[in-house]
Amino acid sequence: MRAPIRIPATASRAVAATVAAAVLLVTAGCAQMAPGLPDGTDAIVAAPQSGDPAHPQLTPQPQAVGIGPEEGAGSVPSPVGPPSQVPTPVRNIPADLGINLYWHTIGSNAVVDATAGRLLNYVVGLGANSVAIAFPIFTDGVHPTRVYGTSGITPSPAQLGRIIAAAKARGLRVMVRPLLDEANLLPSGAWRGSIAPPNVDGWFASYRAFLDPYFAVAKAQDAEEFVVGTELDAFINSATQWRQVVADGQARFGGLITYASTWNTWDHAQVPSAVPGVGVDAYPPVHLPDSATVDQLSAAWTAWLKNRPASVLAQTAIQELGIPAQAGVYANPGAWGGATAAIEPQVQVNWFTAACDSARALHMRGLYFWMLDSNANTANAASYPSGSFIGRGDSAIKTCFSQGWSHS
Repeated sequence: MRAPIRIPATASRAVAATVAAAVLLVTAGCAQMAPGLPDGTDAIVAAPQSGDPAHPQLTPQPQAVGIGPEEGAGSVPSPVGPPSQVPTPVRNIPADLGINLYWHTIGSNAVVDATAGRLLNYVVGLGANSVAIAFPIFTDGVHPTRVYGTSGITPSPAQLGRIIAAAKARGLRVMVRPLLDEANLLPSGAWRGSIAPPNVDGWFASYRAFLDPYFAVAKAQDAEEFVVGTELDAFINSATQWRQVVADGQARFGGLITYASTWNTWDHAQVPSAVPGVGVDAYPPVHLPDSATVDQLSAAWTAWLKNRPASVLAQTAIQELGIPAQAGVYANPGAWGGATAAIEPQVQVNWFTAACDSARALHMRGLYFWMLDSNANTANAASYPSGSFIGRGDSAIKTCFSQGWSHS
């Protein structure tokens, strides 16, 4: 099960690819053995959510800034060795070559540190120079009034600070990415882009208060980027409210402040004008068969991306690039797969390779693959959910990052 669920607000739009059919071999790098991941670090695990009737004990957790001791039970994972280091040539690549680390592992400092160490060493091993630390935050129903974190799921600012520090110790650039979880929204027929607070100013006031300590810890730990909104389609035109959020970020964080659009709103240039940085969660529908070549898929990606001018593409990072490793998903890559359908690794490998080729050729600011889950419980590749890239698309990711990148 994918966490969070990706449900675009509008119907899928076809993307045409007008490339003559040709049979191409996947790049040699894609055929290499995928990098290994230490035991207990790769499964996508659904954590209990606030508002879920099955877990009524979960309540909002008061959170404070600081790198002090954290509460929480849990066995300490096996310690890792010294931090892996991003090689200097990779650090110097202007483009952000990243992985989304979806963090909802809560426990003692030792648990957080050991888990972060293994996962971030794996990220470095893929050839990344950047990591996006995404984490779940919550609001309730179609007409919510507040934003909050939940005990046992949302990392406190102090815990987030430890993870950022671990990433920086490895030479990774860091994007901080609070992500509105949809578990409390889907039962009411909403998704994160369709909420309609009865008082928009009041909702944003709560949102700003929630973000404040995260801005502060991102600054304290030298993170490079902070995503102040992800896929909040209903607020695209809330310019006054976004200006207030951005002003808070500029005052308390000071780094790059961005917003992540859904693929369809970004495509149509419907983005919050008040947020300076551009990002997109890229799940464009491509009506090609599973047998499509990398060239055909890349042509479709390029046709879609070029709906925006080169000046915009040069400023845009793909903040989510993902697809389930299953048949028939090119037409709807945001539908996060079925639990019983067969795994088809080549579908994911070809999609990743094609998207990477297009983003690199168009000199985009960067791309982040979705996602590496922090709740690890198995080392059995056959049990990974369809959305996982471990042992599948991670070979294509490694090849993608190793190719020549420039950013104009």
